[in-house]
Amino acid sequence: AAKEDSIGRDVKLSNGNVASRILPIKIHDLDAEDKSTIEKEIGGALRAIEFIYKSAGVNRPLTSTDNPDKNQNKTFYKDQINKVANAIKEIITALKNPLNQTSRTTANQQLATNPTKSKTKFILITAIALILIIASYFLYTNFLPSKTSDNIDKSIAVLPFVNMSNDPEQEYVGDGLAEEIINVLAQINNLKVIARSSSFQFKGKNEDTRKIGEQLGVTHLLEGSVRKSGGRLRITAQLIETSNGSHLWSQVFEKDAQEIFSIEDEIAQAVATQLRTFLSLGTETKREIWNEEAWKNYQLGRFYYDRAAVGDEQRALDYFTKSVKRDSMHAVVWSYISGCRQFMTDWNEAKRTNAIALAIDPDNEDAVLIESSILIVDYQHVAGNALVNRAIKLAKNPRSLRTLGSTLTWLGRPKEAIPYGKKAIELDPLQPLAFEFLGDSYFAAEYYDSALLCWNKMKELSPESRSRELSIYAYIMQKKWKEAEASAQAEYLRLMVNCMKHFDEGNMQSATDLVNFKRVASEGIKHFYTAILHAYRGENEKAIEELNISYSKREWALSLYIKNNPMIKSLRSEPGYVKIIQQLD
Repeated sequence: AAKEDSIGRDVKLSNGNVASRILPIKIHDLDAEDKSTIEKEIGGALRAIEFIYKSAGVNRPLTSTDNPDKNQNKTFYKDQINKVANAIKEIITALKNPLNQTSRTTANQQLATNPTKSKTKFILITAIALILIIASYFLYTNFLPSKTSDNIDKSIAVLPFVNMSNDPEQEYVGDGLAEEIINVLAQINNLKVIARSSSFQFKGKNEDTRKIGEQLGVTHLLEGSVRKSGGRLRITAQLIETSNGSHLWSQVFEKDAQEIFSIEDEIAQAVATQLRTFLSLGTETKREIWNEEAWKNYQLGRFYYDRAAVGDEQRALDYFTKSVKRDSMHAVVWSYISGCRQFMTDWNEAKRTNAIALAIDPDNEDAVLIESSILIVDYQHVAGNALVNRAIKLAKNPRSLRTLGSTLTWLGRPKEAIPYGKKAIELDPLQPLAFEFLGDSYFAAEYYDSALLCWNKMKELSPESRSRELSIYAYIMQKKWKEAEASAQAEYLRLMVNCMKHFDEGNMQSATDLVNFKRVASEGIKHFYTAILHAYRGENEKAIEELNISYSKREWALSLYIKNNPMIKSLRSEPGYVKIIQQLD
């Protein structure tokens, strides 16, 4: 389009070089295949103004709060703006004072005889260039959480306290201390507290505090150690400023080992007091009282639950079960038991155990959200939706925020879910499940590249996670069959990929793949996924038949995915599909 207007695409600059009037802004690494495709289309090399720096864990535009000493190129925010602004100015200056634009002589003559039109063009070009810059920033930052925050100076991560004793059984004491301090600090107004599943990633690692602060996006760290000698505990705690590694406060606590929970409370309150002094923060709320053995097993269960590797849900469940056997009055443990059951698709047991959590604490945010998802699986979408709307007011911890996003996605509200998923990652930036759930929301909203970014990040954080299986769906929607085939592990997934791929290729094998898929698919998903395959083949009538069978059998896959799965988008105008949705609503 630029080639055909009165000015043309290429502008000769005052230094003799030629610049394109279309100013691309590089917002992240471009895929080599995409770059090749674009260059083939435009018939030349693709060049970009560097608008970002890139270093470990960072790939985004700078903001005015960034410290130049912390980025690879020692770049100031204003320098970046000037770099782009100067490029724009150079192009517009050349347009105002054209030099030997031989290829556009006629156009320049027209501009010379119509200065008003020329001025209007200059303003329009400037506006378009600035819009490109702004759009490129928001297109990128709207898809993944920013490392910056309005409260960036009021943020902290609590590392697990190092066990200095010879007894490995005392490991849980340090973990428990960190957990209790996190719980207390999370109640302080206007303080960003990183969740334990991210801060605990640094357990046993001798990382520089400044590097940890950069990776977690916080300005303060709390670290410490626990040493048991006889029946006494000696605990040290240190508050560190991550920008320079300086110690703001430290204290030593010595107590009888039997007083572990009073020690936890004392340290947590002391840290909160110091933070209020340094950061002018609000107050904290009361803590729960735990049985020591129950607390130990809860900590071990959380480790496996947060790791999110295949099979970890059973390991976590075993520890959570041991915890409630010693102390059954903690709603949070019962909600985690229910969460494990959900991952194992044991919905009846998930419902039973979550009911116990709600009986102990009807306002427990995690239990309320799990109950909502249980209602959705039970085909009670109206009741599930009502609970979600209630949970929006309750959700504040990373687990409840990511669960809220997931549940909103199941209810067909994926774009509404995305901000909650991003907030969960901001508070828990190294949590695999947070990236899984946000990826689910992006997939449902048809942002497939963003979904893959999330699922790939999940795989990076937890190599044994479910991310490979999840990626298949995005690859299918993009018709990237090689990648989809490489990701398929389970037999039913291989058959699903083959069925769609062979159909696209006009291969008759597709029909056999479909029959074999239905033979091996498990209960709970069989008919719903068969409907997906028929829909892909354009066999909408057969797809609706399978959806009706799925509905009559109350398959959990239908209730969770019928409102949001883009793989059945072609069915949404079919009367049979509309009828099922009406029955759910």
